[in-house]
Amino acid sequence: MTINTLCRQHLLPLVDRQAYRALFSFPVIHYYKAVGFDISPPSFDALSRQFMDIYHAELDKLRLHSEVAVVLDRLASAQFSQSILSASRQDYLELALSQFNIAHHFQHLGGVNDIYANGKIARGQQLMSELGWDPQKTVLIGDTYHDFEVAQALGVQPLLISHGHQCESRLASAGCPLFNDLNAVAHYILATS
Repeated sequence: MTINTLCRQHLLPLVDRQAYRALFSFPVIHYYKAVGFDISPPSFDALSRQFMDIYHAELDKLRLHSEVAVVLDRLASAQFSQSILSASRQDYLELALSQFNIAHHFQHLGGVNDIYANGKIARGQQLMSELGWDPQKTVLIGDTYHDFEVAQALGVQPLLISHGHQCESRLASAGCPLFNDLNAVAHYILATS
């Protein structure tokens, strides 16, 4: 994990997958603080830049969940428009999608304009307004409690998946549909549309 490279550089204890999923949050500055990093403005800026340098140097080692391509194809075949709302910087988002060869599945890519991952509510509101999406016909699929908060702010249906950034127990507190894999999410969308 990229965070552990930073932990080693800053002489902090390493974070295992379970701790990561228990601690991770938006804005990520709170996550960095929970791990033990100095989050004063100059330190957080430097830390954010270090993280992105490490992350992008190892992007080719990352793998998508096995069912991603099949689910994207399945929803596209059913004529669903698919877009991404991300706390990643726009150019980094585009690079990652290109790396994974899935950009063609998405009609709109909504990244942010910085590297600080403060959240997605403002960007989501901007996209909803610009694109004229009907909240009643829009679903937000995410893997963090913040995704639930974004969906609530946008007035759209949240669907959470438990094999991403946060553990199932944290996501369950949102009280919205929660799934263990993307195939189950696709089945739910197709069955309820």
